[in-house]
Amino acid sequence: MGTNSDTIRYYTSKADARDAFLNDVHLHRALIKKAFDVYGEVFCNYSKANIEVVEERVLVHDLTKINEEVESTGLLAYYYRFPMKNLDLDSPRRRYLYQKSILNHYHMNSNHPEHWLKYHDNVLIAVEMDPESVVEMILDWIAIGWEGGDRLPTEEYWAEVRTRKLFHENTIKLVDGLIDLYQKLPQPEINLEDYK
Repeated sequence: MGTNSDTIRYYTSKADARDAFLNDVHLHRALIKKAFDVYGEVFCNYSKANIEVVEERVLVHDLTKINEEVESTGLLAYYYRFPMKNLDLDSPRRRYLYQKSILNHYHMNSNHPEHWLKYHDNVLIAVEMDPESVVEMILDWIAIGWEGGDRLPTEEYWAEVRTRKLFHENTIKLVDGLIDLYQKLPQPEINLEDYK
């Protein structure tokens, strides 16, 4: 999700929940910008991605979480729980609202492999991701890893999802190469207080 963890948190008011949500989105957006500053040029050169397109995507990264009502509603309802009329704190409907939000997020943001799935002859298949989306995806994973908490480092996350999610074989090859490159590059020290 791009927050410190995928832990459900409880708040006493909508304002407190919204502030925590916005702070988490702000932190993640600042960290993906840092990841782009550190790795963007190298990753784009390797993948032949257009660096200007990747930079534009990084600048608007995850804004749908704020600007798309279905996303903000679902994320707040599930991860930032506060008392709501007609919605108990532990209602199963909160998961449904989250599922709607994540489907919208995948649809609106091409840096998620789920964006690149299609049905062909009643079978779900993966379409090859464009290199700009692949670079943004890996920058996203790096930023999430920097957030700490219970998040896996980027290379471990890739090892976990590589065969669990649907990816086109060419996308897998490109991500494998970028992850190998990433592991050879110097890793900056990240102090989260600098981004809050």
